[in-house]
Amino acid sequence: MKRRVALLSVWLAFAGACSVAAPDLPWLMFRDGKAGFLSGGGRLLAGPRYEVVGRWSEGRLWVQERHGNGQPGAFLDEQARPLPAGSLRDLAEVFPEQPLPRFLRGLAVVGLVDGAYGYVNRQGRLLGRTNRAGAFLRQDDPLLLIVEGRRVGYMDRTGAVKIAPRFDEARPFRGGRAPAAEAGRWGLINAAGAWVAKPVYDDLWWFADESRVWSYRLKDKRGLLHRDGAPLTEARFDDFGVCSGGAVSIRQENQWGLVSVDGRLCVEPRYAALEPLPAAAKWWMAQSAEGRWGLVCTNGQEQTPCVFDRIETLAPGHWAGWQEGHGGLLDPSRGGFRDESRYERLAPLTPAATARALAMQQGKWGVVDLATGHVLVPFEYERLMPWGAWLAGQRGARVQLLDEAGAVLQEWEGKLDGLPGFNELADGIGVLHTAAGDTLIQADGRRPLTTCFEAAGPWGGGLWAVRRKGRWGFVDRHGAWRVEPRFDAVGVFADGAAP
Repeated sequence: MKRRVALLSVWLAFAGACSVAAPDLPWLMFRDGKAGFLSGGGRLLAGPRYEVVGRWSEGRLWVQERHGNGQPGAFLDEQARPLPAGSLRDLAEVFPEQPLPRFLRGLAVVGLVDGAYGYVNRQGRLLGRTNRAGAFLRQDDPLLLIVEGRRVGYMDRTGAVKIAPRFDEARPFRGGRAPAAEAGRWGLINAAGAWVAKPVYDDLWWFADESRVWSYRLKDKRGLLHRDGAPLTEARFDDFGVCSGGAVSIRQENQWGLVSVDGRLCVEPRYAALEPLPAAAKWWMAQSAEGRWGLVCTNGQEQTPCVFDRIETLAPGHWAGWQEGHGGLLDPSRGGFRDESRYERLAPLTPAATARALAMQQGKWGVVDLATGHVLVPFEYERLMPWGAWLAGQRGARVQLLDEAGAVLQEWEGKLDGLPGFNELADGIGVLHTAAGDTLIQADGRRPLTTCFEAAGPWGGGLWAVRRKGRWGFVDRHGAWRVEPRFDAVGVFADGAAP
């Protein structure tokens, strides 16, 4: 069985996190493949006996003495003492990828020895039992799903029962409403446990991030139900998709359309697929039976005909349509392309708020403004890439460093690959390889040295190992010799010394 926690990596994570973010939490130590805990002063709090260690959450930590699904476990407090909750189990049955319990808003869902699930508070008290739905489904509302015997009800986060267990089945609350079942029929209840929609449906489900409407099923057809219990549509749809921008995608006879959250049919089912356009509340991507994509509005108007191979989101509020290997910037309000420009490639620049993208035309790279389509950097570069707050481009035999407006800050003869990775700079400085030799470049794009060297090592310890006339020495960031070049080979300066 795959081991769930690599103790060495956990130790490294704890050493960093506990020393900075949580100085009062115990330190993890290990011996012979098992973990124990030390206080910040080095006092032994718990000997090494745990094979599974989770992550701290609200001052509590899940541990198991044996790895493997279904093994007993416990929560430890800030002094590495087990909470008095009895024998608990992990959540491998419902969360196989993230099975270790964690605390959230004062409670943790855990597995119980009889195969059920329960809620444990930070003091280690079992407040209530729940079922698979209570353990697996997200519960953001104040009331939590509980079971007693074969009946289902709800409690608050202190463990006080607010709706006595009387339902055959139920699911978590969403926006003050919850689906509950009696005698095999589902209805909708409020936070007081009263029916707002009588139990007359074969099933009831919510939509993600939309609490105004619910999906109900009668036999093999579905309809929309208002949160106050009034049916918004008849049960005539084969399936629902997602809810976005006040509309729900619906399927009838393998064709998709849209219904508004107040029950109005916005778009007749006629598309092979419908997907909401990110960051555009009223626009949806629509796919024709031939596999082409266009844009449709929630008012039913097809803004852009289905002529694109694909539609791509470049940044919030900015999209590209692609046809036969070329893309253009889309303007949904105009029903098509923003302008006549076409590109072989488009790559948005970060942050997205800048609304800029690298673009390729006829094999050359430039930069375009996504809002206007204006060219910010001309298409003159064989390669172009972000470098910190700047852009770095290969233009013929020269490399240029550009600002946001496209003005050239620095340029030199060489290859773009000779520029150090921005994230690899040490102390804001790195080694630049040019056609004339090696020199330094700073994070602000400036080159502090006017000279180049035959070869160079990495920057380190405030000094730079360089070779001149076949001999090695060290210079500072201003190019002043700190150690004259007289060695056959040198290492990197660290702690005031270098080999």
